[in-house]
Amino acid sequence: MLSTFKTVASSLLSLTLLVTAATSTFAAPVHQMMACETDYVVQADDWLSKLADKYFGDILAYPAIVEATNAAAQADSSYASIANPDLIEIGWQLCIPSVVDVEAMMAEMMMGEEMTEEEMMTEEMMGEETSFVVRIENVGDADQSAITTPFAPGVWAVHTAADPLFSAGQADRGSGLEALAEDGDPSALAAALASQVGISTSGAFNTPVGATEPGPLPPGGAYEFTVVAVPGDRLSFATMFVQSNDLFYAPDGAGIALFNSDGTPMSGDVTALVMLWDAGTEVNQEPGVGPDQAPRQAGPNTGPADGRAVQIVSDEFSYPDTSATIRVTIMATETMMP
Repeated sequence: MLSTFKTVASSLLSLTLLVTAATSTFAAPVHQMMACETDYVVQADDWLSKLADKYFGDILAYPAIVEATNAAAQADSSYASIANPDLIEIGWQLCIPSVVDVEAMMAEMMMGEEMTEEEMMTEEMMGEETSFVVRIENVGDADQSAITTPFAPGVWAVHTAADPLFSAGQADRGSGLEALAEDGDPSALAAALASQVGISTSGAFNTPVGATEPGPLPPGGAYEFTVVAVPGDRLSFATMFVQSNDLFYAPDGAGIALFNSDGTPMSGDVTALVMLWDAGTEVNQEPGVGPDQAPRQAGPNTGPADGRAVQIVSDEFSYPDTSATIRVTIMATETMMP
């Protein structure tokens, strides 16, 4: 593994990161103008589904921002006019409506409307098993202003159990997270997940798309795996930030809900729910430089032990923004009869 890491580190590619939004849209217009509860100016690495998750807790509610902003622009030219929800520009002023108005909008659209063929299919799908394709991309750093890093093979779990991989603020459980976060070895944690109560299915992802054998993931590459879940299930996963002592990318301990509150399968970009975590098992060194990091260490688990709790990384070093390094999408592909 160490020699593979060194080979990958010497040939890292860069990838241009575009500002995009999820592709699903609402079918009906808003029947009453929504007031702006908050004005927001688009920043680098923003996209509408990310903002919808931030303000409304639902990545699929981003059309409410489109409708409210376009309505506000008719009376005030300082607001942007959004013609294509997939393309927003830095510096645009957006109108963010209230959660109450967004909920009312979504309820109004559902009431009194004839169900489309797609909606009827979705209703039939509720309660049945759904297959999801999970794609983890290494998007690197577009302008090379920050460190680039491979990702290592990782683990995934579909679960109803709380915090199957780790609990924020608590020490590593000794079930294999340390080996994944320090050395890119997911085998012990994958084995522990396989026998854990409250986990329906689990496994490891280790072969980049297009590759013929397992290996680390350089910028420009992607891991993909498929999971099957029912309403109420959540997804957790973890992959090592290789140019570090014990850092890894993962959602929070509770994982990501695979179904919306109405039981429909979730699809879209969920990068906003992924963070860079510190396993707290080995003392951090400067990323990309530390002698005890996987591409440079003499052997597995060679750095000085730390003994802190698992937490979002916070030290004296600088790390790239999550969205400048990783992109994660989850797409529902089919529903299966029980």
